[in-house]
Amino acid sequence: MTEKAKLIKCSRCKSTMLPEYFSKNKKGDYFKCCDNCKRNKKNKQIAPTDEEYINRARAEWILTTIIDSGETLIYLGQMDPNNVNFPDSKFPKIRGDENTIQYHAFGNMDAKEILIFRWRVKLVPDLQGSIIITTNAAE
Repeated sequence: MTEKAKLIKCSRCKSTMLPEYFSKNKKGDYFKCCDNCKRNKKNKQIAPTDEEYINRARAEWILTTIIDSGETLIYLGQMDPNNVNFPDSKFPKIRGDENTIQYHAFGNMDAKEILIFRWRVKLVPDLQGSIIITTNAAE
C-alpha cells in the first residue's frame, strides 16, 4: 500500500492542498495560510489620507504653540485668507508647492495683542508625515 500524502487546509481560502503549497515558519511548522493567499494578502494597515495628516498636524501645531508660549497664547481660530492682513512681504515667500496655506489667530494675554500665524503644510510622500512651516506677525 502506498502512503497517503498529508494534506493541509488553508485557513484563509479553505482549500485543502499538498504541503508544497505552504511555506514553513522558523520552527519548521507549516504556516496556516497557503503561499498563494499570503502573496495576495492586502496590506492591512490603511494609510491616512492627506486631510487626516493635515488635521493631525494642525492640532499638534496649535497645542505646541500654546505650550511653547508658556500658555500666554490662546487660540482664537482659523481666519479667512481673503480677509487676513498678513504682511507677506516681510516673511519668506510662498513657493507654491504647499498642500495647504492657512491663517490662524492667537491672542497674547500678556501683551493684549492678536498674533496671526501663516501655517503652510507640504506633504512629503517618502516621509510618513509632513513638513510644517509657520511664520507669525502681530496685528
